[in-house]
Amino acid sequence: MRRPRLLGALDRVLVTRLGLVVAPPGAGKTTLMAHWAQTVGADVAWLRLEREDVAPERLVDRLAQALGELLDPPPTGASSPAELAVAIERRTAPLVLVLDDLHTIAGSPAEAAVERLLLLAPVHLHVLIGSRRRPGINLVRSELPTAVTVTGEDLAMRAPEVQQLFDDVYAAPLPADDAAALAWRTAGWPAGLHLFHLATATLGTTERRTAVAALAQRSRYAEEYLAHEVLQTLPGQHRRFLTRTAVLETLSADRCDALLGTPGTSRRLLTELERLTSAVTRDGDGTRFRCHEALRRHLETQLQEQLGSTQATRWWQQAARVCEQDGAPAEALRLHALARDWDAVRRLLRVGGMPLVRSAGHGLGDVLPVWLQEDDPWASLVLASRLLEDGSLATAAAVADRVRTRLVEDPVGSAWAVRVAAAARTWLPGAGRAPAPEDWVGLLREATRRAPQDAAGRVGALDDEHRDLVRGLALVLAGNLVQARPLLEACVQRPHADVRTWLATRLALATLDALGGPGPAAGTALDLVVSVADRHGLGWWVRVAHGVAVALVPTPGVDGERVAAGLVEEADRRGDPWGAAVVASALVAAQLRALRLRPAQLDRGLDALCTRWRALDAGVLEAWARSLHAVVAAVGDLPHAEPAAESAEAFARAAGVPGALWVAYGALGLSRPGERDELLELASASASASGFGPRPAGWEDALRAVLSPSPATVPAPDADVRAPVAPVVVRPGPEPVGTGPFEVRCFEEFRLLVSGVPVGLSRIRPRARSLLRLLALHTGRLTHREQLADTLWGELDPAAALHGLQVALSSLRTLLGSAGVTATLIVRDGDAYGLVLPEGSSCDLLVFDGALAAAARARSGPGDPGRAAGALRAALDVYTGDLLPEEGPAEWVVPAREQYRVRAAEAAGTLAALELARGDAAAAAAAATRGVEIDPYRDDAWRTLIEASRLAGDHATAGRAQRRYDEVLAGLGLPPTAGGQVPALPAVPAAPVVRTGQRGPGPLDRAHVRASPGTRPRPATPTHPRAPGTPRER
Repeated sequence: MRRPRLLGALDRVLVTRLGLVVAPPGAGKTTLMAHWAQTVGADVAWLRLEREDVAPERLVDRLAQALGELLDPPPTGASSPAELAVAIERRTAPLVLVLDDLHTIAGSPAEAAVERLLLLAPVHLHVLIGSRRRPGINLVRSELPTAVTVTGEDLAMRAPEVQQLFDDVYAAPLPADDAAALAWRTAGWPAGLHLFHLATATLGTTERRTAVAALAQRSRYAEEYLAHEVLQTLPGQHRRFLTRTAVLETLSADRCDALLGTPGTSRRLLTELERLTSAVTRDGDGTRFRCHEALRRHLETQLQEQLGSTQATRWWQQAARVCEQDGAPAEALRLHALARDWDAVRRLLRVGGMPLVRSAGHGLGDVLPVWLQEDDPWASLVLASRLLEDGSLATAAAVADRVRTRLVEDPVGSAWAVRVAAAARTWLPGAGRAPAPEDWVGLLREATRRAPQDAAGRVGALDDEHRDLVRGLALVLAGNLVQARPLLEACVQRPHADVRTWLATRLALATLDALGGPGPAAGTALDLVVSVADRHGLGWWVRVAHGVAVALVPTPGVDGERVAAGLVEEADRRGDPWGAAVVASALVAAQLRALRLRPAQLDRGLDALCTRWRALDAGVLEAWARSLHAVVAAVGDLPHAEPAAESAEAFARAAGVPGALWVAYGALGLSRPGERDELLELASASASASGFGPRPAGWEDALRAVLSPSPATVPAPDADVRAPVAPVVVRPGPEPVGTGPFEVRCFEEFRLLVSGVPVGLSRIRPRARSLLRLLALHTGRLTHREQLADTLWGELDPAAALHGLQVALSSLRTLLGSAGVTATLIVRDGDAYGLVLPEGSSCDLLVFDGALAAAARARSGPGDPGRAAGALRAALDVYTGDLLPEEGPAEWVVPAREQYRVRAAEAAGTLAALELARGDAAAAAAAATRGVEIDPYRDDAWRTLIEASRLAGDHATAGRAQRRYDEVLAGLGLPPTAGGQVPALPAVPAAPVVRTGQRGPGPLDRAHVRASPGTRPRPATPTHPRAPGTPRER
């Protein structure tokens, strides 16, 4: 499964020149590097190191072999890193070197040779290293570039990725709950997930879910793999140490000494383990360590079997006491539960309360048996608290109410139950209560009901951690982004006692960024929210952030709309109305922005969204949904457009939502032609007053020009809308360029212009740019997808090539969408794709072909030399240089480039002859000059230039042309002219100047142009040579 977030991280290697992928066995290092090598867009040399490579001479020899096909001359005689560096320096194009399994030569002279090569390497060499441990190379040396590092934690699969893996790759779907539990219990370890799949492949859905639950108690699915790949490589003393301390989630020298009763020995062992394996890493302040969770669980199971039930219980109790003394009650709680010491569990819960349950996260649910959570009131309190954290509000409130009646004589437990029930009901529909001044949750909830600006003004009694958060979110709900964003940005930089505060702030900012445009920054920020929430076991935040990300930030190869819709359904099934509503809102916002649906479909989607927010008593969010609903109805000219706009305006006014109010005014302006200008002015003024953006006038232009097409062009209710709905963009961005006109230029430099503004192509990968140029070469014609894939991805197997094509097409559509292009330029018909320009657009290739066709018709008729000359001049005006020079010697473009050059040179020669026949010697000389500039090997152009210059009385130019012509002939081994007489040349069938309807040669037809005296032959080499020695080829 390709992982775009990690591939994007490795793309920075092309800038920094050095990358490291350091992770334990089975983390997916080689797979990630292979996927990146296939898409990097540069030549790749791949070398998998072996234990026999510890001698520098052998390593250099193997490196020379890996690089040999990519260097000219091959470095066959290289015997040192310095000689290799010299050979690489002779090459000027970018080159990627992948060194896998560097740990096999750790500490050897060969590793020093790698460091030497890095120090001497030229700037166009980019090195990516894969290893099970951090290299012994001194990476902090000033001579070395800063390395991009991907660790085991980065490679760990998050809950959404686990669900996608089992759904799409293994075809064994897992519910979101089980995917989250499996990700937690395997620490997202890719090899562990694969081994679990193999162990459960023959099971049904129910049995597989049971197997996931069983991992909470025993870990056997990866026993052999861990024993062979990790433990067998460690010395015996270190294996025993890890096994005995596996009961501890966090390791420190003091903790381990206290548990083992061996003072002064643990610090050395921990330090050595970190060096010996990346399965043990430093955590926090550098004095604490963590063992990879999958390995720790395996060792804990192994220890329990070695000790037996009684001794294992005593060991857990001893470890729990160590954790309590170390101030880690959450870890102690887990250990007391494993030891089935329920009195100790109740004691800790009574003291720690809800904060303790929150800090314990997923692990607590694994060790408290279901029967205990149902029968014991304190365990039931844990269940109620976890349901609250997971968004199941109604169920949490019901469980807390039952617990309160059972703990009525225990003031501590009863108060806890009351707080859980009250917190759940805060977000459930109802009349609501006036929140206390210090109740930040209550104030935030009040801001979702009505008058968010009022709630923003009542934050004075809140602590610093929550003041900016509540005020910023309330102002976002009001539509005042100018004041809200600085508050949220300041809040996210502040240290937080509760990670949920940070998650809420970061999610809000990332969502605003994503709504403003699906750029990489928004995707990175949302991915960070998913990562942090997943690490803390906060499933609700993982699901919501993932839903927002897949809906608003397109990812190649992922059907974001389908995934987001599935998350909404899953949230509805689990009784999580807020999670469902938030993801559903992101989904509708994405559909509005991309206009993938017809107005009637968008209208139904927004109506359903209004119903969701109404059911949650979230009047502010309902006001936004109503206003956007009204805009869609107005743009689509739906029958209820005006009543919907009137209702939205009244509702937004009553709810006190200035931002939704100005959007409603815009909808009214679109649905009332007679009051159009006045209402749009009011919308602009309201946007400015509400603080929506720094330039509300720009939104007025958007409402006028984009949202409201002229009455003659308003689409029918079920017609596709091709103009973006501006109010869905919460943050002002570049003004959309709409539907053109478009201009495609392929001669001299490829450019795609929209309304005269070039679309930047630097944000997409090189092959995606090549695909766009290939489609432009065939503008107006469809090409089968297999031909496209074979042309640009011919070095891959067919399935991988088609996948590469789909990824490139997706990135092109995303690029055009982010540039505001709403016309469908890249069309699909069955399995064929093409670049089709709307009416009023132009392509220089079509103009060139059309001009030559017009010239041919003029010359083949009764005879109109003036019309033919005019058409030829028009063709030469368009031909400003070689076809698609950015593609270099790519074999698919060379034939077309040469054919267009031949045709342009022939057109210049023909024009020169016509002008000479008409008696215009100066015009003939100019046309002939253009002809020899395009192709200096054309006899007719030289002869005409010399003759026209003489007739015009410009003897100096004629003489200079004569000398240059003689030099060309001498270069071809032919005798020079004598007195201007050209020696006879072998007869060559002359190609006509033009053919009616002729286009340039199609590279997908595999036609090659035969070299002639008028053609400069050039070598045709593949644009993307295969990366030699990649794992796929091996």
